[in-house]
Amino acid sequence: MIRFTPIKLSDKSWVDEIVMSENSPSADYNFGNIYIWDKHFKQLTARCGDRMLTKLRYDGKPTFVFPIGSGELRPAIEALREFAAWRGYPFCLRGITEQHREMLDSVMQVFDLKADCDLDIMTPRQTLSTITSKCLLGMDDAIEQLKPDMILVHGDTSTTFAGALSAFYHKVPVGHVEAGLRTYDKYSPFPEEMNRSLVGRIATLHFAPTANNAHNLEREAVEGDIFVTGNTVIDAMAYTVRGEQFVSDELRQVDFSRRVIAMTCHRRENYGQPMRNIFTAVRRLALNYPDAEIVYPVHLSPVVRSTAEELLGGVLPAGRIVALSDTTVARCCGELLAPYECVLIGTGERNKTLRTVETVYRRFIELGVDRRTFVLAVGGGIVTDVAGFAAATYMRGVAFGFVPTTLLGQVDAAVGGKNGVNVDGYKNMAGTFTQPRFVICDPALLRTLPDREFRAGLAEVVKAAVIADADLFASIAQSTFGQLRSDAELLADVVAAAVRVKTDIVGRDERERGERRKLNLGHTLAHAIEKCSPAMNHGEAVAVGTALIADAAVRLGVLSDADRVRIRELLARLGFDLTPPVAMPLLLKEVVRDKKREDGLLHVVLPVGIGDCTVRPMTPEAFAALFD
Repeated sequence: MIRFTPIKLSDKSWVDEIVMSENSPSADYNFGNIYIWDKHFKQLTARCGDRMLTKLRYDGKPTFVFPIGSGELRPAIEALREFAAWRGYPFCLRGITEQHREMLDSVMQVFDLKADCDLDIMTPRQTLSTITSKCLLGMDDAIEQLKPDMILVHGDTSTTFAGALSAFYHKVPVGHVEAGLRTYDKYSPFPEEMNRSLVGRIATLHFAPTANNAHNLEREAVEGDIFVTGNTVIDAMAYTVRGEQFVSDELRQVDFSRRVIAMTCHRRENYGQPMRNIFTAVRRLALNYPDAEIVYPVHLSPVVRSTAEELLGGVLPAGRIVALSDTTVARCCGELLAPYECVLIGTGERNKTLRTVETVYRRFIELGVDRRTFVLAVGGGIVTDVAGFAAATYMRGVAFGFVPTTLLGQVDAAVGGKNGVNVDGYKNMAGTFTQPRFVICDPALLRTLPDREFRAGLAEVVKAAVIADADLFASIAQSTFGQLRSDAELLADVVAAAVRVKTDIVGRDERERGERRKLNLGHTLAHAIEKCSPAMNHGEAVAVGTALIADAAVRLGVLSDADRVRIRELLARLGFDLTPPVAMPLLLKEVVRDKKREDGLLHVVLPVGIGDCTVRPMTPEAFAALFD
């Protein structure tokens, strides 16, 4: 019998040997993480050959971690099985085939499941025969190693059938979840109808969604017990929406004070004209009943997605739209605003204030904007900031989306869900974290931008490149300002890369509690520059702030002088004057008032290379000393 004990520092050598053999980037596979979380999870470990066994308490229940290491698996599994039987614990291992992997990953995450074995059989454009044979071979190995008491299969895919068939070959009982679905046409849906019929002949436990499905099984005189369990997808939906704790940002934005319709469509039984008929009917409903919101999680199948986009694109969500923009956009791009009722604000940083937001509120009230209205912001960063803040706070929040018309808006201001306004000249002192429904970045809208405004956006692109994308930095460095302005394909790639840097970071830290602070590279000084020198726009200030902080990083010894020179030379070649517009003592005085100060400390973002940076807490005095 194996003996579980608390992990000790003296265990580090053998634990390191085993976990490193996994060759995994996961934090679960390092001694430090295991040791730190030992007491929190009441974690115990044991060694079985070249495998590490772990027992812990998760949600108050005894839980085994799948054996870590590269040694023989079967003895480790048998040791866990024996221990579980001795202590009276249930013993269950989970396996996946990787079919429909993108959807599977989200489900595993929602239900806090982790696969114990992964057959990893899916490759693009493979045949049904290939899928079936790979699954059979993979299941052979898994069953031999794991020795399961029963195998549960779900649905009617080819991997479901192969899993059941493999279990039959090994004389392992099969339970079929979502059993009894029938069309009694073996070619429709193909191959699902035959898959589920064949699994029905193999299984000994049948979990039918409905009484009709159970009746189908009874008519076929299948062996084993039949249980009517309800639809697993409906159960899953009921579980995930409890307390409106949605995983999806889109669902969090749905106004449930309205009528909300959840829609689904079984793809394989409705390919072709039937699916077009369904979507046409849904489109008609959406147009005829704008007070209802229709939510449709679209399957990843290209056939489904293309049909849905053709017939439902631009319709869901439906309802009243009010556009918010500024006078310049209204003059240059009036055709974008023509279909909508409009609220216009003035141009320039001086309009990014609570007073402007209050004016927007009043216009919303005059127009009868309510919580069912969608706010569409069309304009630069000031427009999207004001619109996002106003929409997020009006009537406790209405849905909104952005169409940024400046480069700075497309690569920074409109992306990430931070919407703020200035107070007494101090940048973004009042704001919210609220994600828009969408951000549409169309580089074609940038053709009318003056050079100065276009250049301002490039400062944020360079910032993104320095933070986390050396390839983007190299691409910009190999291009001229004129090429970036005139080459539509190049510009689209640059915008996409910069947006990807920001969205990747925001996805990991939406509320700026850690990594998102990296996006403030150059901004601590930039905000001070904007306060002291209103003639300098945001992008110009960011360029100066980035150059100054690169100088400081060299003084601290975290950035090479060669990389400092590369950053400065690129900014200068794009046309930025990197001379601070006011004396450094005055700028440093304003830095103390920066909104990002916490507990008297500044979180200073320092480049440590092209494509990498770090955040270092500093007192204002220590920060000022970098510029003596």
